Order: sequence, then structure tokens, then C-alpha cells
Amino acid sequence: MLSPFGARLEGQLNGGSIMVTKYLRQKGSGHIYISTPLIAGRKDMVDYDPDVAKIRIGMLKKKIADKQIELDAMDLDGGEEALKMREQAKELTDLEEAEKHIEKAEEVAVAKAAGEETLAADLPKYTDEEIAAIQRNETIEKDPHIIKIRAFTNKNEVEGYVLEEFGTDIDRALDLNDLKQMAELMRAQRIFEE
Repeated sequence: MLSPFGARLEGQLNGGSIMVTKYLRQKGSGHIYISTPLIAGRKDMVDYDPDVAKIRIGMLKKKIADKQIELDAMDLDGGEEALKMREQAKELTDLEEAEKHIEKAEEVAVAKAAGEETLAADLPKYTDEEIAAIQRNETIEKDPHIIKIRAFTNKNEVEGYVLEEFGTDIDRALDLNDLKQMAELMRAQRIFEE
């Protein structure tokens, strides 16, 4: 059975002959799909190496199996401690939202007090290229994959991520920060590929 997040890569036996399944990768997301005429006609799809796809799918299957083992080992509701943690997380989220509203109200009040003309005169002038670079940087900084990469604490985490997302090996001779930068660059290229 196929899912929107991946595809089975194994060849299928068809009347005694093996059919090699073709695969596509969606630009931007990196999701793998079995090639069909409908999907192949999309502009955001590119051909994908079946060997690399097999590596990525194998890593995803392993990750899913590991997560299932973790879930099976956990108490169904996580116990009283997990309930307290969820309540604290919700309270923290509510406080952060309230803080955002207060900051926005302060910005509006300051803008009204200073007058819009003075506020506009103080703003720096940017070229279109500078604006595009700022927007690109903001997109990268907010990307959940980039945040995840930056949180890695060892080479194994970086290696697992790169194998899972890109199907390639890393040079473990590099130090952790260089590996994380390499993974960030790979992710940024995927975000903005056309």
C-alpha cells in the first residue's frame, strides 16, 4: 500500500519477469513517490535513483519500527508525570501567546505615539535583492528540519538524518559542527530548489 509520504521500492514479479519500478522525488519536500503518468506530469517531480530511494525507505521503516517499540514500552497515557508535563507545556504555550499579544500592542502604541511618518523615516531602505535574502534567511531559520539539525548532539544523529532525507552517507572524519552545516546546506538547497 502506498502512502503520500513514501513508496515501496521493491521490484514486482509480473508474469515471470521483474518490473523495475521508477520513482520520483518531490522538489521542496523530498517525498518519494512511485512514478505514475499523473504524478510524473507534475512540474515539482524529478526522477529519483531507485538505490538511493531504497536506502531512504529502509531508514524510514527502521525509524517507524523503533518508534513503535518505544510506544509499546510506554504506559498508554504516560502516567501522572506525563500528564503534569502536558499541562505545564499548555500553560507555557498560553503564556507565550499572551506575551506575543502584549508585544504587538506595545508596538502599535509606540507607533501611534511616535507618529507613522517618523517611524517610516527611521526604517532602512532595502533593495529587492536584500529583501529576498532576508526572506530566504527567515524561511531557513523557521524550517523545522533546520531547527532539528541544529539540535543534534552527535554524528550519529546527523548521519541518520542525512541518510533518511537524502539517501547519502556523510564523511564521519569531519567534526560535528561541519556535519551539521553540511546537512543544513543540503536542506536549504531542497527548500529552494525549483
